[in-house]
This record gives sequence, C-alpha cells and structure tokens, in this order.
Amino acid sequence: MDIAVCDDNLSDREIIRQQLSIYFSDRFIEYNIDSYENGVNLIYSIEDGEYYDIIFLDMYMDKLNGIQVAEKLRNMNYKGKIIFLTATSKYAVESYDVEASGYLVKPHDIDKISMVLDRVLSNYENVHTYQIKKRNSVIQVLYSEIEYIESSNSKCILHRTDGNKYTIYKKLNDIEEEINHRAFLRCHQSYLVNMNKIESVENDFTMKSGDVVPIRTRNLNEIKKEYYNYIEYRGNIAGTTKRLKVFYDKVGGDFEVVKRRLIDEKYVVRFVQCFKNDTAFNELKKALNEELYEKAYLCAHTLKGSSVSLDFGKLYKASSALTETLYNINHNGEDCDKILIDKQFGEVAKEYKNVINSMQIIEED
Repeated sequence: MDIAVCDDNLSDREIIRQQLSIYFSDRFIEYNIDSYENGVNLIYSIEDGEYYDIIFLDMYMDKLNGIQVAEKLRNMNYKGKIIFLTATSKYAVESYDVEASGYLVKPHDIDKISMVLDRVLSNYENVHTYQIKKRNSVIQVLYSEIEYIESSNSKCILHRTDGNKYTIYKKLNDIEEEINHRAFLRCHQSYLVNMNKIESVENDFTMKSGDVVPIRTRNLNEIKKEYYNYIEYRGNIAGTTKRLKVFYDKVGGDFEVVKRRLIDEKYVVRFVQCFKNDTAFNELKKALNEELYEKAYLCAHTLKGSSVSLDFGKLYKASSALTETLYNINHNGEDCDKILIDKQFGEVAKEYKNVINSMQIIEED
C-alpha cells in the first residue's frame, strides 16, 4: 500500500509517519510512505505518474491549502482516498466536496488514526491471515490477532489476542515457515512469538495479555538483540521518563497525556527533538518583519499545530492568540494593530525559546 503524507510542518509529518508505520506493521500490511512539505510537489509527483492509495493532506499550507490541492487532484482524475489533517474542524463540510474519506483534527492520536483507517480499509484484501482447518470449516486468523504459538506434543496451540486458543495439527517448524514474517520470532524450540504483542522482556517475554513466553536460555542475548532490533526497525529510540516530566513541566504540557497519544516515551523524545528542525518560527518572524500578514498567519497556524501535537502548552497558548489576530486581519477585515502583533509575537518568541532551551533536559548524557 502506497501512502503520501503532505504537511508543511516537519514535526507533524514525522508523527503521522510513525503512527502510520505502527498501524500498518501491527496489521501486517505491506506499505510505503512518502512525505511532501507542500501540495505543489505532491501534485507534480502525481502528474509524473506517481500513485498513492491514500493521501494524508494538511489543510493549512503555503501556496495551496488542502482543499485546493484535493480539488486539483480530483480534477486530475485521482481516485484514491484523501484524509485531511487539520487543527480545526472549520473545513469539515467542504471536505465532502472533494470526496474526503476522513477528517482528523490535531493533535494526532494513534487511536483516531486507527479508527479512520479501519473504516477506510474495511474491504482491503491484502491483509495476512493464517488459516486453521476445523472439521468442515476454515477459521481465518489475522496475523495481527496472533499473540504466540506454542508446540505441545504432536500439535500446536495458537493463542489469539481475544483469549481464544486453536489447536493446529502441524509442527511448529511448518507453521513458522508458512507465516514467514519478520514480526514473528522463534524464541524457543516450542514457541513462536508475535513481537508486536510483547509488553516487556527480561529472561522471558511478558506478553500484553500477561502470559509469559520463555526464551531459549543458551540464546538469550541473541534473541533479545533480535527483538530490540525489531523495535528499532519500528522507529523506537531511547528516552527518559523523569527528564521528560521535567521538560513538560517547563513548557506547560502534560507528559502522561502526550505519552498516551504518541504511544510511549521513546516516540515523544523523537518528535520533541524533531521540533528543533522545524522552520515555522523563523518564517513567522521573517513574514512579520516584511509585513506579509497572510504568510505570517500560515506560519503562526503551523506553529500552533506543532504545539498542540507535542503538547507545548505555553507555546500553544501564545501562538493561538497570534494566529487569531492574524486571521482577523486577513479574513475578517480588521485593522492591523502592529502594537498588538508585536506584543503577541514577543510572547511566542519567549515560549519558543523556552521550548528550545528546555530540550537540553532530555539531551543530557
């Protein structure tokens, strides 16, 4: 499955890419994700023959907004799915005019993304399943629903995530060969485990269900390394809970909230650090200096989106106020109050500097 993520905000692009990777990996759907920082480049790619099954499209972007990009794509006879990403529900009705399949309001949340994709892909057939013969019928079990399989004498028992167990009259070697997927690890002579369903590892694997799956003792370090490599493959990096809590206290966020939304602390670290490379603040400053208020509005809105996605509470409050002022100037015909704009930008600059400086807390050795 080919996916495009089009968003002018680097942090948001990385967050949605990671959450999509987890979604497709957990469901054993082969996928490829391409990123675009503006709609113009996306349109050019599709004009050149590129095709995407699903396009995730930010609503607020420079040059062309999400609705304009979608209209051009539909006029080019693009028939794939379009799912909008935005910080406001303002354009929800308009999205139906371009046959949008979904409308996700930021901050990005794996549960919300999963709910939309489960609906969009309800008839998607390229999903891995394992077939179990039972009398005169065949039970199809999704790979994503297999927790682990254990060998028991002359048969095997498949443990499903819903608690059901199925007897398979085959050798574990044969089942492993049939499944043949990177997510399944032969951790013991008698066990084949789905690494996506592992909660923790020490001398054994503890599964999300609470079951304990043994690891072959003589290959303990090797097997644990293989598991850690798989976790890294899915995008995890190191992080520290204590430092993240201190960081979020300083920037006015709630670490526990953002951790639940972004899955765990490892991803939080990655996306917070990614924010340093975002250009929205510098572009906002430049646009205000040049009195380009439409451009400044888009930049402020982008900064606001990053702040809500990463739960930078103080920066979100400051950028929201400036965004509202610039919106009223550009779209409601209000007079430009430069004193107010300077004051509000000063608050944004202060809180932006606070976020950047506070990152040292999670970057210490």
